[in-house]
Amino acid sequence: MNFDPTQIRIDTREKRPTYRPRAPSNHPSINWAAVLLPILLFLGAVIAGIAAVPMRAGPEWLWEQTAAELEQQYAMLVEMKAPQMERAMRAGAIAEAYLQAKDREGYRMWKDAADRHMRAAGMPTMR
Repeated sequence: MNFDPTQIRIDTREKRPTYRPRAPSNHPSINWAAVLLPILLFLGAVIAGIAAVPMRAGPEWLWEQTAAELEQQYAMLVEMKAPQMERAMRAGAIAEAYLQAKDREGYRMWKDAADRHMRAAGMPTMR
């Protein structure tokens, strides 16, 4: 293969882009008011609906819901015949949720359950 690099021709003239006016578009322009108005109305209705829901005061409500979910998990552990240590940990978590919810009776009941499971597992209790 005979290749002679001297035969390569390089065009050194600078090429600049030329202005070309855009062709008129056949697409209609977007009417943003027609697009945004239904979205804003929907969001306003959602916010008004959320504001209309009666809310329980304070974060205790959230902790009560958490305790209820943990109780369901505890019931599943009992059904599965989980080890006493695992049941003790779940009962302790439930007791902690009731403590955060400021429910003294729920806390005492689940703290006692956690202590019973700890003793059954052969572990010392804090009380």
